[in-house]
Amino acid sequence: MNIARILMGMSCREFSEHTSEQHEHPTGWVMRLRMAWHRLLCVYCRRLAQQWQSIRRAIRSEPVQQAMPEAMRKRIRSKIG
Repeated sequence: MNIARILMGMSCREFSEHTSEQHEHPTGWVMRLRMAWHRLLCVYCRRLAQQWQSIRRAIRSEPVQQAMPEAMRKRIRSKIG
């Protein structure tokens, strides 16, 4: 396998598509290597990857919604009917 051939030829569009799909489907080592190389060379795709990472971090840190307290539930039921 020729490493130069693996690393060449990824467009920004391809990087963007793989970045968004990366969390839905497993990515092979060759694709991860190509993406890392492209990210190293392209400032715009580096920014895109940082934005995705920030979004994932924000989603993970969002608190889990808790169930409605029973007292509140009774109060709403009494006003509805």
